[in-house]
Amino acid sequence: MATQIARPTEAEYPPFFRNYINQVIGDNLDMSLKAPMAESLAIWQAFPQDRELYAYAEGKWTPREILGHIIDTERIMQYRALAIARGEKQSLPGFDENNYVKNAQFSQRPISSLFAELTVVRLATQLLFQHGISDADMMRTGTLNGRAITPRAIAWIIFGHELHHISILKERYLIS
Repeated sequence: MATQIARPTEAEYPPFFRNYINQVIGDNLDMSLKAPMAESLAIWQAFPQDRELYAYAEGKWTPREILGHIIDTERIMQYRALAIARGEKQSLPGFDENNYVKNAQFSQRPISSLFAELTVVRLATQLLFQHGISDADMMRTGTLNGRAITPRAIAWIIFGHELHHISILKERYLIS
């Protein structure tokens, strides 16, 4: 079981996920319990309350909805990694993130509640990849939407997905 997960090769994931994986700096993903949530924590704790329900354009999510989406996506990706590591042969389905956000009513919850949930979900992610998936099973190939993917790539996607949305928050929501 690993606390450091090497960067996946491009053969381990569909091209759609390249942007997320490229968000993560370095050649090893640190899955220790001190994994990089510091930047995320700093942003969410200091997020201006008057901007929590702001959307920069029609049809764009609010910061609360973005945080909820990060949580939902991480849970789904955890399941996918677990299923593939355990040898699931079925192609795992995609999901409609816009429907998930629409139906979740994240805007009804304070950011502090959502961040507390993200903290627990992240702990589960870290423990799954540290102790629940062997090094050999990290390299097992499964199918997601008809495309090959490994649990190792999924670990990188989870963290890169969050970094992608943190970048959008900084660019579109925290401008003065």
